[in-house]
Amino acid sequence: MGARGDTPASTLVGSERRLAPLSWGACLGALALSAALLWRAACVPADAPGLASESASAGLASRAGLFACVLATLLPQLWNLVALAADRGRASFGMIPWALASLAPAGLACLLAGARGGWCLVALASLALGGAVGLFLLAGLAALRAAYRSRPDVTGIRAAIVLGAGVRDGRPGRTLEFRLARALGLWRAHPELLLVCTGGAGEGGRSEASVMADWLGERGVPASSLLVEDEAANTRQNLEFSLALLRRRGCGLGERVCVVSSDCHLFRALREARRLGVDCVGVPAATPLASLPQQWARELLTLALGR
Repeated sequence: MGARGDTPASTLVGSERRLAPLSWGACLGALALSAALLWRAACVPADAPGLASESASAGLASRAGLFACVLATLLPQLWNLVALAADRGRASFGMIPWALASLAPAGLACLLAGARGGWCLVALASLALGGAVGLFLLAGLAALRAAYRSRPDVTGIRAAIVLGAGVRDGRPGRTLEFRLARALGLWRAHPELLLVCTGGAGEGGRSEASVMADWLGERGVPASSLLVEDEAANTRQNLEFSLALLRRRGCGLGERVCVVSSDCHLFRALREARRLGVDCVGVPAATPLASLPQQWARELLTLALGR
């Protein structure tokens, strides 16, 4: 993907920032449409044709269904708001699939209430679009989870490449902190490991890799166990430049290497390693709960777009 000297704007984060207006537009548009569908469902007369008027038992079941639809519509939207708050208002394109998926229960609510005419068509279209996006998310998440389904075996491994992530005010962001904590636990269990911190320019002029090395050093990892690769601008370069650094330290490609990254990111990281001719062992770190759905969706979109 690019050569040395790529700017941060060439990274996935840079693309995400450029696409922020699209992310905001999709989320606000989906929110407005789902709100309109729920409002229409609430305003349909009680004697209108539909499931709600067939019988008392059917009406009770329909009201329960409507309530479930409202909850299913609100939850993805609320989680998007939580992710926005956690990331200081920065919109991620991982928010888009969840916003679109919320249209399915809103459309179903409108249909359950017995909406007719134009509203029925809008509800059907929303149900189809949201349902398709929901199926894409479910199928994709199952595929990504396969990257770390088995327990990683690090026996005999000499080095672990720790992939960088966002830095805030000279300190690791939550996603990066989770990766570093996983790497620290790995090193404490296997102190012979060489940890490669990889990541180029972050916020505030410091590289992700230097921030990572400082964090690990503060927690007892000696400088002799750390390598710093601070030029990579994307996942492929993280691995390519780190492997080159390991070769210079006498750790050839014939030896096993493990990659530490977020669970949602491991599938793509291991794919890039295979493209470089290396069969790496994936070591998953947890994804922060506040942005968990968005980060998984972000990975799916990245893979779907061929990044």
